[in-house]
Amino acid sequence: MSNTFQTIVLESEQTTASFLSNCNLAPLQIPALAAFENYIGGIVGGNYPARVTFYTGSERATATITVSAGGSVNDQTMTICGVTFTGKTSGAVGDQFNISATAATQAASMVLFINASTSLTNIVTAANVLGVVTLSAVLPGAMGNALVVANVNLANVVVSSFATVNTGITGTTFVSNLL
Repeated sequence: MSNTFQTIVLESEQTTASFLSNCNLAPLQIPALAAFENYIGGIVGGNYPARVTFYTGSERATATITVSAGGSVNDQTMTICGVTFTGKTSGAVGDQFNISATAATQAASMVLFINASTSLTNIVTAANVLGVVTLSAVLPGAMGNALVVANVNLANVVVSSFATVNTGITGTTFVSNLL
């Protein structure tokens, strides 16, 4: 069973700087939750005009990259969200990965380099199980269905796109009209 997400979107006329001065999220612990609680209280009290939209039951879109025995060939490529990843015999760096005749080994290298790619931070994450790389949109919802993954010319690799593996679902929407 996949996780579902409850997403809250705050639409405000405040600038980012103004919002952060009223709601310090930097500590990312109990103080941040307390600051957020106080900010929500300010919305309810009319101090901060905002529209609050709740999405319940959201799910992340996923795609798969299945590596077969034999692996890929040096300098073959694939793209993930516009970022080109190139297979290398060894010594991969940056947006590359090490190829291997063993499917699980190549898939593990792909996951390592996809997750390390600064170009994909906050866009997708990758996990590997027995030679199948699963890419997950970081943000839940239908917008993940538009992410693109493509096998340019990797041998022994089959790609299934985000819109076909696990379709991202926005969920049920509830909107306040406080703005």
